[in-house]
Amino acid sequence: MVFVVLVLVKYFNFTLILTLATVISLLVVVINRLFFAAKRQAAVKAYKESVTEPDEQLVKELSQGPAVFEFIRSLFPVLLIVFVLRSFLVEPFQIPSGSMKPTLLVGDFILVNKFAYGIRLPVINKVIIPINKPQRGDVAVFHYPPNPEIDYIKRVIGIPGDHIRYTEDKRLYVNGQLVGETSVGKDTVVEQMQVYNQLLQRVETRKESVDYQLYKEQLGDVEHSIYKMPSRHNVSPKPMQEWVVPEGYYFMMGDNRDNSKDSRFWIEDFVDQNTPQQEINRIVNDDKMYMVPAENIVGKAFLVWMHWPDRKLENIPSFSNDRLIK
Repeated sequence: MVFVVLVLVKYFNFTLILTLATVISLLVVVINRLFFAAKRQAAVKAYKESVTEPDEQLVKELSQGPAVFEFIRSLFPVLLIVFVLRSFLVEPFQIPSGSMKPTLLVGDFILVNKFAYGIRLPVINKVIIPINKPQRGDVAVFHYPPNPEIDYIKRVIGIPGDHIRYTEDKRLYVNGQLVGETSVGKDTVVEQMQVYNQLLQRVETRKESVDYQLYKEQLGDVEHSIYKMPSRHNVSPKPMQEWVVPEGYYFMMGDNRDNSKDSRFWIEDFVDQNTPQQEINRIVNDDKMYMVPAENIVGKAFLVWMHWPDRKLENIPSFSNDRLIK
């Protein structure tokens, strides 16, 4: 049994495992009610009628099913509550990288509003009841387009119909309008930096002490902090860093603008050294390849509830910096 669980965890996502566990426990409850409960009740009744003073312990044993049935049946209410909460209301995530610094830090544990953009069917993530659509400035969790088994978190920069331009001097334009930003200071932090070769393929990741310029950016109605690295040049697989967001797609960027794999860069994961040059050219020039499809979006991040960067028993998680995400 333990081996089966480990295999499921390794090769399937948690949502699928939770869904299967809930369905199986429900089937056990239904089968028990339809086929076994009446027989046990009849056995208890017959026993009570056959003796003057029934043994309460024996009555209890007769009224219960096999131990494994009782265990699964007792789990069903818990599984159902967790399933409903996690599938339709709120889902927890942990921040694994610094791509959303300074807004989110490595080791932040966050909550994601699953119904902010509509009620979705578990596993297939299909919207069945639309509510709202992602807006510029939202911090959203989504399935990574090159590999939907991985969840990413970035800020929504472009919505359907938007024209996005990111210039050589790292200025962001949305529909021809410069997105306002104000320099507010500097930070020096140790980062996991991605190193690329001349073909913009990641060749290594290493720790470096990095000097950042801290800005306040005004994206629509949302003011938030971003990092830029003065020492790093702006590079992109696309020669002209301009995109038009197609209907049903969204353009995402990390707040750590010079250390984030986002809509500007992840097309590198759609190709490898065996990809024909003609196919590479097609991918590079197809704006959809830079976007997140609406069906990949999981929900809107809204709260940091715990910080635990190094999950070891000797390290105590911190709750002192709980905050709303904006």
